[in-house]
Formats: sequence, structure tokens, C-alpha cells
Amino acid sequence: MRIFYSFLFVIMMGCNPSVEPVPHRPDILVVVNGTAITEADLTHLLDNRGHGRERFGPEGRRAALELLVEQELLRQGAEDAGLDREEDYLATIGPLEAELQAAKRRLLGDRYLHDQTMRGVEVSDAAIAHYFEENKTKIATQWHIKQIARDSIAEIEEARHVIESGGAFDAVAALRFAAMPSNAQAPWDLGYLKWQQIPQAWWPHLDGLADGQVSPAISGAGSRHWLIQVVERRIDPAPKMDEATTSAIRTILRNEETTMRKDALLSDLRAGATITWTEATDSMPH
Repeated sequence: MRIFYSFLFVIMMGCNPSVEPVPHRPDILVVVNGTAITEADLTHLLDNRGHGRERFGPEGRRAALELLVEQELLRQGAEDAGLDREEDYLATIGPLEAELQAAKRRLLGDRYLHDQTMRGVEVSDAAIAHYFEENKTKIATQWHIKQIARDSIAEIEEARHVIESGGAFDAVAALRFAAMPSNAQAPWDLGYLKWQQIPQAWWPHLDGLADGQVSPAISGAGSRHWLIQVVERRIDPAPKMDEATTSAIRTILRNEETTMRKDALLSDLRAGATITWTEATDSMPH
């Protein structure tokens, strides 16, 4: 089979000397006018026939490969005829190409971000001890918190307006749980939370809230928005640097370092890039 493919490669390249040579790779099965058909292409076809690639023996694989060659010849003929510029084709292929580009951005971007921001991040014991001393009061405190969570800032502002107009926090929170059994525990009552359980977006507001007071609208990552109410606090007079606390501090400091690296990386990438906004973006908010 290898001899056949090598021979076919030579014949096809010899018949069309204008075609750019294709680099030799073990996953290339056949080359059609310079376009490689790979093992991944064959696997994709077999998987989409509904029986699974393991059900196809050598003859089935060969037949599928012949089909791919025919499809590639037809694709090239269509492009030569200009059919790839027709509007209905572009409307169909556009979302598929966008999906592929989105996958590349996500997968490659995540790999690059991890490589540039997380590699070599080390948190020293001294840094952990310093953080503990600087944040001992926060670490020693537990907050009994109730929350109202919504998917838009407009909904949170509306809930805030109702509460400011005299509505009870629990009554507003319960509006999202109309079917909840009367004897069920209120899902908006989070009970006592330790410092490492509290979302980062809450901290700028939490310390300034008196018991019973409701926060202003809070926005966080992932289009999450909240109102929170501090029911009460309790404080451990002698917080300890135990294993759980050390691990939590290490995670926080590592995240802070990677966030700083991410911000610096994106700033450098933007500074070195040429980004041109087209007329299509003029109506979008900046």
C-alpha cells in the first residue's frame, strides 16, 4: 500500500509540473493536484458514515479514499469555474469557517496564554506568610450572606430599586424560585462563607457593608451580576496558618501573578499589532 501511494504521488506530480510539491508526511495518503488528503480526512469520512472507522477494513478504506479523491477533484473544478464565489455557497460555508477559526483561536490562544503566563510561576513561603499577616482579619472572618443573582445588570438594578422602595430582600430573591416548596431551605441564603469562598468581585463592597445592609449592583466575570446582603459576621480570634489556608493563599497569589502576566502579554501584543477597525464597526459601542 505504501508503494502504491508513493507511486501515485510521483505520477500525479509528474502529470502537473506546475503544482507545488507537498512535504512528505506519514499522515498524507494521496495528493490531488498539490492538495493533500490525510489520514485525518479519511477518519472524518469514515466516522461520518455512521458505522465507526473500526468497521472498515482495507477495502472499505480504499473505497473511501477513492471517494475523497473524487470529491477533491470536484471541489477543484468548482473553484476553477468560480462557483466558490456564489452567494449561496458563501452563506453556507461562512459559519463553518467561523466555527473552525473560533476553535483555533480558543485552542491555540489557551495554549499560548498558559505557556506565557503560568510557566515558572512559583509562590514562596515568605510571600504566603506575608499575605497571611496582611489579611489576617479577613482570613479570620466568616460572613453570613444572602444573594440575588441575575444575568443582566438591568435586572439587578430593578431588584435594587424594589428593595430601596421598601421590598424585603428575601421576597425579591424568592421571585426566581416560585415553585420552591414552602419548607425548603432558601437557595439565596448562602450561610456562612469563608474568605476563600467569596467571589473576587464582592470584596470591594463587602467590608463596607453593615450587618443587614444591601450592596449596590455588583458585576463579575461571565456576565454575572449580584446584590448581596450581609446578615452577620463571626470572627475567629486566633486564625491559624493551616494547610487549607496555605493552599488557598498560594492559589490567590499564583492567580494574581498570572493575571499580571496576562495583562502585560495582551498589552505587548496590542502594542505590536496592526488592528484596523472597518466601517462595519462604526455603529458598535467602544
